[in-house]
Amino acid sequence: MHITHNIEQLKQHLQGLALADAVLCPEWSYRYFSFNAHWDVNANEQMASMRDGEGSEFFLLFSDLGVAAKVFDPEMRVTLDLNIMPDSFSSFKNEVAFSLNHTSYLFWREITDSTWQFTPQHLDHYPHLELITGTVETYWQWAQDYYELEIDFEVLAQVMTT
Repeated sequence: MHITHNIEQLKQHLQGLALADAVLCPEWSYRYFSFNAHWDVNANEQMASMRDGEGSEFFLLFSDLGVAAKVFDPEMRVTLDLNIMPDSFSSFKNEVAFSLNHTSYLFWREITDSTWQFTPQHLDHYPHLELITGTVETYWQWAQDYYELEIDFEVLAQVMTT
């Protein structure tokens, strides 16, 4: 699987998703996307997440060491060995809130890496990755359908890139 964003671009994109979702859906419990810039202040960790209310979810943990991610789609159950992920992501691997026993795939990138790592590799489909790594247009198309609203693309682009 190929991700074109670097770590900072991915974090900015996920912050944009959370901000746009907050504008479109003020009720937090009904939002798809969220971003916690103060997940663990002492460890300088930030967390992005998505929950769709039907069992699908993702969590990404950003730290000074890089980013680690878990994606779960209930239609795709896989048994994964967390030991394949570098030990530098131990806070991610040990976080109970991420429900790592329900995982379809993992991906990560240490700050010194030039590429993203996935497990399992070479899947036919990586659910939800298009939204995680997509563009403003990807979210715009999704949000208009999900929220059943006509959304001004230019305004959305300003919100997501602020």
